[in-house]
Amino acid sequence: MHSQSLHTIKPWIEGGPGLRARRDIAEGTKLYRVSGMLSALPTRTSLQVGAALHIDSATAEWRFIEHSCAPNLHMDFVDWSFRADRDIAVGELLTFNYLTTEARMAAPFTCSCGESECFGEISGFAKLAHDLKERLRNRVAPHLWAGEAGGCIFGAFQAMPGTL
Repeated sequence: MHSQSLHTIKPWIEGGPGLRARRDIAEGTKLYRVSGMLSALPTRTSLQVGAALHIDSATAEWRFIEHSCAPNLHMDFVDWSFRADRDIAVGELLTFNYLTTEARMAAPFTCSCGESECFGEISGFAKLAHDLKERLRNRVAPHLWAGEAGGCIFGAFQAMPGTL
C-alpha cells in the first residue's frame, strides 16, 4: 500500500508539524523507507545511519515523525524503514524514539512526551547512562552498539555517491 494513504502531515497541539495516521494502521506495517542525501554532519531533521553518516531529505515526509519515549513506530534496520510497533489509531501522532538512531543530537531538547519512563533530556544515545542504553537494546541501531566499541556498521544501503 502506498504510504500517502496511511498518514498525513497536520499541525498538532505542540504547534509544529507532525504526521498523523489517516486511517488505522496495523502493527508491523511498513510506513517509510528512509532515503535522501548522505552527509557526515547531523542536522535537526537528519537520521543517523552509520557512525559518522547521516541521511537527510528536504522533501521526505519521514522528517516530520516526532519523538516519543514510548513510540508507536520503530526503525527496521534490515531495510531502514519505519514500521508500526503496535496498532495505531486514526488521528494518532506518529512517533519514534530518536535515541535509537542518534549518537548525538544536532539539536538536543527536553522531552515532553509525558510517558512514565520518559528519558528527559534527548541529547543522543552516547550521552545515556548504561542502564538507559540497556532499556533501548532491542530497538537501537547497530551503529550505536558498534560505536560503543568504536566500530561502524553501514551495509544496508546501496547508494550512488552523495545520495541514498
